Amino acid sequence: MQTIKLSKLFLQTTLLLLAIFILYFARVGAGDVAAEYTQSYQTDEQIPFGALVSLVNGSEQKIEIATNNNARNFLGVNVSDSGATIAVDKHENKTQVAVNGKTVVLVSDISGLIKKGDLLAVSAIDGVASKALSDENIIGAAIVDFDINNNKNTYQNIAFANGQNKNVIIGAIEMELFRVQKNTAGRPGFIGWIENVSGKPVTPFKMASVSIIALAVIASITAMSYSAIKNTITQSSRNPLARPIIMQALTRIFVSIIIIAAFGCILIYLILRL
Repeated sequence: MQTIKLSKLFLQTTLLLLAIFILYFARVGAGDVAAEYTQSYQTDEQIPFGALVSLVNGSEQKIEIATNNNARNFLGVNVSDSGATIAVDKHENKTQVAVNGKTVVLVSDISGLIKKGDLLAVSAIDGVASKALSDENIIGAAIVDFDINNNKNTYQNIAFANGQNKNVIIGAIEMELFRVQKNTAGRPGFIGWIENVSGKPVTPFKMASVSIIALAVIASITAMSYSAIKNTITQSSRNPLARPIIMQALTRIFVSIIIIAAFGCILIYLILRL
Protein backbone atom coordinates (compact mmCIF):
# COMPACT_ATOMS: atom_id res chain seq x y z
CA MET A 1 0.00 0.00 0.00
CA GLN A 2 2.80 2.40 0.91
CA THR A 3 4.60 1.64 -2.34
CA ILE A 4 1.42 2.40 -4.30
CA LYS A 5 1.09 5.78 -2.53
CA LEU A 6 4.71 6.65 -3.29
CA SER A 7 4.26 5.63 -6.92
CA LYS A 8 1.27 7.97 -7.16
CA LEU A 9 3.31 10.77 -5.58
CA PHE A 10 6.12 10.16 -8.08
CA LEU A 11 3.65 10.28 -10.98
CA GLN A 12 1.95 13.43 -9.65
CA THR A 13 5.29 15.18 -9.20
CA THR A 14 6.42 14.26 -12.72
CA LEU A 15 3.15 15.52 -14.20
CA LEU A 16 3.40 18.75 -12.18
CA LEU A 17 6.93 19.44 -13.43
CA LEU A 18 5.88 18.69 -17.00
CA ALA A 19 2.88 21.01 -16.67
CA ILE A 20 5.08 23.86 -15.40
CA PHE A 21 7.54 23.26 -18.23
CA ILE A 22 4.79 23.22 -20.88
CA LEU A 23 3.09 26.33 -19.45
CA TYR A 24 6.40 28.18 -19.39
CA PHE A 25 7.22 27.54 -23.04
CA ALA A 26 3.59 28.06 -24.07
CA ARG A 27 3.84 31.54 -22.57
CA VAL A 28 7.25 32.24 -24.10
CA GLY A 29 6.24 30.99 -27.54
CA ALA A 30 2.80 32.59 -27.60
CA GLY A 31 4.13 35.72 -29.25
CA ASP A 32 2.20 37.96 -26.87
CA VAL A 33 4.11 41.22 -26.74
CA ALA A 34 1.94 43.04 -24.22
CA ALA A 35 3.97 44.59 -21.45
CA GLU A 36 3.32 42.92 -18.11
CA TYR A 37 3.28 46.12 -16.08
CA THR A 38 2.93 49.80 -17.00
CA GLN A 39 2.47 53.01 -15.09
CA SER A 40 1.52 56.58 -15.97
CA TYR A 41 4.15 59.31 -15.98
CA GLN A 42 4.10 63.02 -16.81
CA THR A 43 6.07 64.47 -19.70
CA ASP A 44 6.54 67.84 -21.39
CA GLU A 45 7.46 66.39 -24.79
CA GLN A 46 5.91 64.24 -27.47
CA ILE A 47 7.33 60.75 -27.06
CA PRO A 48 6.87 58.24 -29.91
CA PHE A 49 5.40 54.83 -29.26
CA GLY A 50 8.19 52.36 -28.51
CA ALA A 51 10.70 55.03 -27.51
CA LEU A 52 12.99 54.55 -24.52
CA VAL A 53 12.34 56.91 -21.62
CA SER A 54 14.20 57.94 -18.47
CA LEU A 55 13.13 59.70 -15.31
CA VAL A 56 13.94 63.39 -15.16
CA ASN A 57 16.65 64.13 -12.61
CA GLY A 58 15.13 64.82 -9.21
CA SER A 59 11.68 63.54 -10.18
CA GLU A 60 9.91 60.22 -9.70
CA GLN A 61 6.85 61.08 -11.81
CA LYS A 62 8.22 62.96 -14.81
CA ILE A 63 9.95 61.36 -17.80
CA GLU A 64 11.91 62.35 -20.88
CA ILE A 65 13.30 60.55 -23.91
CA ALA A 66 16.25 58.36 -22.92
CA THR A 67 19.72 59.38 -24.11
CA ASN A 68 23.28 58.42 -23.27
CA ASN A 69 23.33 61.37 -20.87
CA ASN A 70 20.35 60.20 -18.77
CA ALA A 71 20.70 56.43 -19.30
CA ARG A 72 21.41 55.91 -15.60
CA ASN A 73 17.79 57.02 -14.96
CA PHE A 74 16.35 54.64 -17.58
CA LEU A 75 12.78 53.65 -16.74
CA GLY A 76 11.19 51.74 -19.61
CA VAL A 77 9.43 52.00 -22.98
CA ASN A 78 6.58 54.30 -23.96
CA VAL A 79 3.52 52.16 -24.82
CA SER A 80 -0.16 52.61 -25.57
CA ASP A 81 -2.72 51.68 -22.91
CA SER A 82 -3.75 48.63 -24.93
CA GLY A 83 -0.19 47.34 -24.84
CA ALA A 84 -0.25 46.50 -21.14
CA THR A 85 -1.48 43.52 -19.20
CA ILE A 86 -1.65 45.63 -16.03
CA ALA A 87 -1.88 49.42 -16.25
CA VAL A 88 -1.59 51.52 -13.09
CA ASP A 89 -2.86 55.10 -12.62
CA LYS A 90 -4.08 55.66 -16.15
CA HIS A 91 -4.99 59.33 -16.58
CA GLU A 92 -5.37 61.71 -19.49
CA ASN A 93 -2.34 63.78 -20.50
CA LYS A 94 -0.01 61.14 -19.14
CA THR A 95 2.15 58.60 -20.90
CA GLN A 96 2.04 54.88 -20.16
CA VAL A 97 5.48 53.37 -19.65
CA ALA A 98 6.23 49.62 -19.75
CA VAL A 99 8.71 48.86 -17.00
CA ASN A 100 9.06 45.09 -17.42
CA GLY A 101 7.93 42.15 -19.53
CA LYS A 102 7.47 41.92 -23.28
CA THR A 103 6.91 45.07 -25.32
CA VAL A 104 7.69 46.70 -28.66
CA VAL A 105 10.69 49.02 -28.81
CA LEU A 106 12.34 51.25 -31.38
CA VAL A 107 15.77 49.96 -32.44
CA SER A 108 18.48 50.76 -34.95
CA ASP A 109 21.42 48.95 -36.53
CA ILE A 110 23.90 51.63 -35.44
CA SER A 111 25.80 49.08 -33.32
CA GLY A 112 25.26 46.13 -35.64
CA LEU A 113 22.41 43.94 -36.83
CA ILE A 114 20.19 42.77 -33.97
CA LYS A 115 19.47 39.04 -33.70
CA LYS A 116 17.09 37.16 -31.42
CA GLY A 117 18.58 36.93 -27.93
CA ASP A 118 20.94 39.90 -28.33
CA LEU A 119 21.12 42.25 -25.36
CA LEU A 120 19.84 45.77 -26.06
CA ALA A 121 21.05 49.06 -24.64
CA VAL A 122 20.37 52.78 -24.74
CA SER A 123 22.08 54.08 -27.89
CA ALA A 124 23.48 57.27 -29.37
CA ILE A 125 20.09 57.88 -31.03
CA ASP A 126 17.69 59.46 -28.56
CA GLY A 127 14.88 57.11 -27.52
CA VAL A 128 16.14 54.25 -29.71
CA ALA A 129 17.76 51.02 -28.52
CA SER A 130 20.63 49.23 -30.24
CA LYS A 131 22.67 46.07 -29.87
CA ALA A 132 24.67 46.20 -26.63
CA LEU A 133 28.42 46.24 -27.16
CA SER A 134 29.25 46.20 -23.43
CA ASP A 135 27.48 45.79 -20.09
CA GLU A 136 26.69 49.51 -19.95
CA ASN A 137 23.07 50.74 -20.07
CA ILE A 138 21.53 47.33 -20.89
CA ILE A 139 17.73 47.44 -20.86
CA GLY A 140 16.70 43.94 -22.01
CA ALA A 141 16.96 41.42 -24.84
CA ALA A 142 15.56 41.04 -28.35
CA ILE A 143 12.87 38.40 -28.75
CA VAL A 144 13.06 38.40 -32.55
CA ASP A 145 15.53 39.37 -35.28
CA PHE A 146 15.48 42.97 -36.51
CA ASP A 147 14.14 42.85 -40.08
CA ILE A 148 16.07 45.59 -41.88
CA ASN A 149 13.97 45.03 -45.02
CA ASN A 150 10.66 45.87 -43.36
CA ASN A 151 8.90 48.57 -45.35
CA LYS A 152 7.90 50.31 -42.13
CA ASN A 153 11.51 51.07 -41.25
CA THR A 154 12.90 54.58 -41.53
CA TYR A 155 16.40 55.83 -42.31
CA GLN A 156 18.45 58.45 -40.51
CA ASN A 157 21.87 59.95 -41.13
CA ILE A 158 23.93 60.11 -37.94
CA ALA A 159 26.89 62.47 -37.56
CA PHE A 160 29.63 61.27 -35.19
CA ALA A 161 32.04 63.40 -33.17
CA ASN A 162 34.91 62.42 -35.47
CA GLY A 163 33.14 64.05 -38.40
CA GLN A 164 32.01 60.82 -40.07
CA ASN A 165 28.40 60.16 -41.06
CA LYS A 166 26.50 56.89 -41.10
CA ASN A 167 23.09 55.97 -42.49
CA VAL A 168 21.21 53.80 -39.98
CA ILE A 169 17.97 51.89 -40.17
CA ILE A 170 15.36 52.49 -37.47
CA GLY A 171 12.47 50.11 -36.88
CA ALA A 172 10.55 48.27 -34.16
CA ILE A 173 10.99 44.80 -32.68
CA GLU A 174 9.67 42.79 -29.77
CA MET A 175 11.85 42.68 -26.66
CA GLU A 176 11.90 41.50 -23.06
CA LEU A 177 12.47 44.42 -20.70
CA PHE A 178 14.77 44.01 -17.71
CA ARG A 179 17.54 45.97 -16.13
CA VAL A 180 21.12 44.74 -15.87
CA GLN A 181 23.57 46.43 -13.58
CA LYS A 182 27.24 46.58 -14.55
CA ASN A 183 29.17 43.36 -13.97
CA THR A 184 26.06 41.37 -13.03
CA ALA A 185 27.93 38.13 -13.77
CA GLY A 186 29.92 38.75 -10.63
CA ARG A 187 26.98 39.52 -8.37
CA PRO A 188 27.10 37.50 -5.16
CA GLY A 189 24.35 35.36 -3.74
CA PHE A 190 21.63 33.21 -5.25
CA ILE A 191 20.71 35.56 -8.12
CA GLY A 192 24.34 35.86 -9.18
CA TRP A 193 24.67 32.06 -9.16
CA ILE A 194 21.49 31.68 -11.25
CA GLU A 195 22.76 34.23 -13.77
CA ASN A 196 26.09 32.42 -14.00
CA VAL A 197 24.27 29.17 -14.80
CA SER A 198 22.03 30.92 -17.33
CA GLY A 199 24.90 32.79 -18.95
CA LYS A 200 22.67 35.86 -19.22
CA PRO A 201 20.41 38.08 -17.07
CA VAL A 202 17.38 36.27 -15.65
CA THR A 203 13.93 37.81 -15.98
CA PRO A 204 11.47 37.80 -13.05
CA PHE A 205 9.22 35.29 -14.83
CA LYS A 206 12.10 32.87 -15.31
CA MET A 207 13.08 33.27 -11.67
CA ALA A 208 9.50 32.52 -10.57
CA SER A 209 9.31 29.44 -12.82
CA VAL A 210 12.61 28.12 -11.51
CA SER A 211 11.54 28.71 -7.91
CA ILE A 212 8.25 26.84 -8.37
CA ILE A 213 10.00 23.83 -9.92
CA ALA A 214 12.64 23.80 -7.18
CA LEU A 215 9.99 23.94 -4.43
CA ALA A 216 7.98 21.13 -6.08
CA VAL A 217 11.07 18.93 -6.31
CA ILE A 218 12.12 19.62 -2.71
CA ALA A 219 8.60 18.97 -1.38
CA SER A 220 8.30 15.69 -3.29
CA ILE A 221 11.74 14.44 -2.23
CA THR A 222 11.01 15.35 1.40
CA ALA A 223 7.64 13.55 1.36
CA MET A 224 9.04 10.43 -0.30
CA SER A 225 12.07 10.26 2.01
CA TYR A 226 9.93 10.66 5.12
CA SER A 227 7.49 7.99 3.96
CA ALA A 228 10.30 5.59 3.07
CA ILE A 229 12.06 5.96 6.43
CA LYS A 230 8.81 5.68 8.38
CA ASN A 231 7.71 2.63 6.42
CA THR A 232 11.09 0.93 6.92
CA ILE A 233 11.01 1.39 10.69
CA THR A 234 7.42 0.15 10.91
CA GLN A 235 7.91 -2.92 8.73
CA SER A 236 11.21 -3.90 10.39
CA SER A 237 9.64 -3.83 13.85
CA ARG A 238 6.72 -5.95 12.71
CA ASN A 239 8.62 -8.53 10.67
CA PRO A 240 12.45 -8.65 10.92
CA LEU A 241 12.54 -11.42 8.28
CA ALA A 242 11.09 -9.10 5.65
CA ARG A 243 14.28 -7.04 5.46
CA PRO A 244 15.26 -8.11 1.87
CA ILE A 245 11.82 -7.07 0.59
CA ILE A 246 12.02 -3.79 2.50
CA MET A 247 15.44 -3.04 1.05
CA GLN A 248 14.14 -3.65 -2.48
CA ALA A 249 11.28 -1.25 -1.86
CA LEU A 250 13.69 1.34 -0.45
CA THR A 251 15.92 1.00 -3.50
CA ARG A 252 12.98 1.67 -5.83
CA ILE A 253 11.96 4.69 -3.77
CA PHE A 254 15.43 6.25 -3.75
CA VAL A 255 15.78 5.62 -7.49
CA SER A 256 12.51 7.51 -7.93
CA ILE A 257 13.89 10.34 -5.78
CA ILE A 258 17.02 10.54 -7.94
CA ILE A 259 14.90 10.60 -11.12
CA ILE A 260 12.71 13.42 -9.76
CA ALA A 261 15.75 15.44 -8.69
CA ALA A 262 17.47 14.93 -12.06
CA PHE A 263 14.28 15.75 -13.99
CA GLY A 264 13.77 18.94 -11.98
CA CYS A 265 17.38 20.05 -12.50
CA ILE A 266 17.12 19.45 -16.24
CA LEU A 267 13.91 21.51 -16.47
CA ILE A 268 15.48 24.35 -14.49
CA TYR A 269 18.58 24.29 -16.67
CA LEU A 270 16.53 24.33 -19.89
CA ILE A 271 14.42 27.25 -18.68
CA LEU A 272 17.49 29.25 -17.70
CA ARG A 273 19.42 28.55 -20.88
CA LEU A 274 16.67 28.94 -23.50
